[in-house]
Amino acid sequence: MQKVLKNYKQRGGKLEEYPLIKILDYEDVFADLPLCVAEFGVVYVNPVLVDNQVMEYDYVAKKLAELKMFHLFKDDSGSLREVPEGEANLHIRLPKETDLSELHYENGRVVKLAKEVTNNGD
Repeated sequence: MQKVLKNYKQRGGKLEEYPLIKILDYEDVFADLPLCVAEFGVVYVNPVLVDNQVMEYDYVAKKLAELKMFHLFKDDSGSLREVPEGEANLHIRLPKETDLSELHYENGRVVKLAKEVTNNGD
């Protein structure tokens, strides 16, 4: 689907950290007003701004319900461990069943460690 720039204003209120917005459907897009990316031709009923993209409230709420906010401490080696929010230096949403022992932090990203393969293919 084609993406277009739209002006918006915040309506007040949030879904988690994501603001609820009203899309300003002017014929022109104004560079001095807040901009977001929306799908061309879509009329949003209850728009939410997620990383500068417009999404429907119900969709975002459903996806957030499937995730957990992990508060992690990453050390110099890239190892990650879950800590209280105030001690964390990394906050990330991941599936609730995520096994943190399989994750590592490298090059600015959280990556899943490859499993070791033995000679018999296990």
